[in-house]
Amino acid sequence: MNRIIVLLLLSAFASFGDGVKSIGKDPIAGMAQAVVVPNAPLIHTAQFIAQDDKGKLVAPGDVGKQAAKILENIVAALKGVAPNAQVVKLNVYVANEALLPHVEKALKKPFSRRALPAVSFVTTSLPDPDALVAMDAVAVDLNPSGSSSSVRRLYSPYLSQSDAAQLAVLPPGGAVYISGQAKTNTTLGTSTAKTLQSLETTLEFLRLTKADVVQVKCFLQPMREIELVKKEIADFFAPDVTPPCVFVQWTTNNPQPIEIELIARSESTGGDLDFINPPGLVSSKVFTRVVRINRGGRIYCSALYGGEKDKTGAEQVSDIFAQLRDVLKNAGSDFDHMAKATYYCSTADASNQLNVQRPKLLNPERPPAASKAMVTGVGVAGKTVTVDMIAVPGL
Repeated sequence: MNRIIVLLLLSAFASFGDGVKSIGKDPIAGMAQAVVVPNAPLIHTAQFIAQDDKGKLVAPGDVGKQAAKILENIVAALKGVAPNAQVVKLNVYVANEALLPHVEKALKKPFSRRALPAVSFVTTSLPDPDALVAMDAVAVDLNPSGSSSSVRRLYSPYLSQSDAAQLAVLPPGGAVYISGQAKTNTTLGTSTAKTLQSLETTLEFLRLTKADVVQVKCFLQPMREIELVKKEIADFFAPDVTPPCVFVQWTTNNPQPIEIELIARSESTGGDLDFINPPGLVSSKVFTRVVRINRGGRIYCSALYGGEKDKTGAEQVSDIFAQLRDVLKNAGSDFDHMAKATYYCSTADASNQLNVQRPKLLNPERPPAASKAMVTGVGVAGKTVTVDMIAVPGL
């Protein structure tokens, strides 16, 4: 990365503004354990791979250069929407776990020690089979140039053309996290269409529309058929701009070809969080179908892993939730104020232990919205489960 790009990145990631607080240090990547964000516009990006302004993949075979290019593209995308926005969360997807040290090295260069984001990792096939790493980000805009109560889906004038929006701005105030839904059908394409129809029913129950959707995240198999999924998503949102999308391949032992979750804006209803299970969807004691945040503010946590000596799924899950309790406490929150969880597992043992331990740890009246995905790897060699959590400050 040349000196000009380094200076650009350091300027964009220089320091958090007033009201944003970085908590602790993540032992995996050296980023923040958690970032506390006030009630302000939140910008969600699409999943970026390392492309130049013509849409061509750069630096084939060099994960460090690809990671640096993605960070450069995130800066460029934000520049066209909110020049003062600060990245508070990065979701990193690597093609294999051996690449993680090189990605971590790239992450350390652009971020000021005073403005470290929270970071999560997962190992997955990527939308471009030649890509080694991909990322999506959440940024906060503490000095918006105007006010809007509507979602804005935007293309960046500084990046290559894209079929879907590269960014979407979630206005301050209420928001909903809709847990992953899945409608199995004969093909990936038809399953995608059926699942989107189910999600639309949920939006209608919440008195929301497609225009309120900020981001679409898909857990699918196989990744090589991603164009079928993209087409169904584009058709679903047409004639409007397609929201930013993220894609993760889950392992083939899952009988469902796709699961889709949504983030959307919402009107506030008072209080802190509403835990909603719409009719027609099976409820659970370990996750809520929809969690509505009413008063703004977020806590983004870095992905958590079991300790060095934790080998079994039971040991890893127990340690992760012990760490999570401490991280949330330090950030001014607790288990009752968790809004959205993503659980990544690479073994049946880890997945089963999440099922065993969550009922003992979570308030059955207030479990977070969640998706649990079986994946190739959780980003760190020797580990089989990780937890990525979003919460709100406690009252």
